[in-house]
Amino acid sequence: MKEYHFISKEQYNCLENVWVTLLTTRGVDYPLMFAENWGFTLFPPEEENQIIGFRIGGGEYKVLDCLSNYIGIHTKYYETEDIEAQIALLNKELEDGHDVIVEADSYYFPWKLVGERHNFIHYGLIVGKDEITGDYQCLDPFENSDLNPLSRENLVKGKLHCMTIRKGEAKKDIIWQDIVKHAAM
Repeated sequence: MKEYHFISKEQYNCLENVWVTLLTTRGVDYPLMFAENWGFTLFPPEEENQIIGFRIGGGEYKVLDCLSNYIGIHTKYYETEDIEAQIALLNKELEDGHDVIVEADSYYFPWKLVGERHNFIHYGLIVGKDEITGDYQCLDPFENSDLNPLSRENLVKGKLHCMTIRKGEAKKDIIWQDIVKHAAM
């Protein structure tokens, strides 16, 4: 296994922790992946005496666009519900030497505190396959810095979706003032 530099920050969601771990491991500066995610939505208060409101939600989520535009990392999310096609894609990517971001129901990530308890979308990074057990090797920096075994059965039950990753050219002429101006519009 490659030496991964695990990054897990409380302010990052599970997918963002996967991204920053992967990018840090590859020696890529990642802060611009958040360049266009400064917007927020303020919902009205539930009660008259609340000043700010009951929730602040995220603005339009543009991390993948920013990864492509500023860092040169291109992703493709495979939306098909055909799980066998998703498994075939995962196996092919691994055979070709590519890590794969996987999305599945957190109930089927057995190392998580919520495993076999709660259902919500969770992300991990598949970096290989154990030739003896057949389990996929999954990094989950949101939870731990282990190489977690993830069975094919759990991926199928969790309704696996794959996201492939390709490195392209990073944008050379980044003007931070333009980024701030665009984000403020």
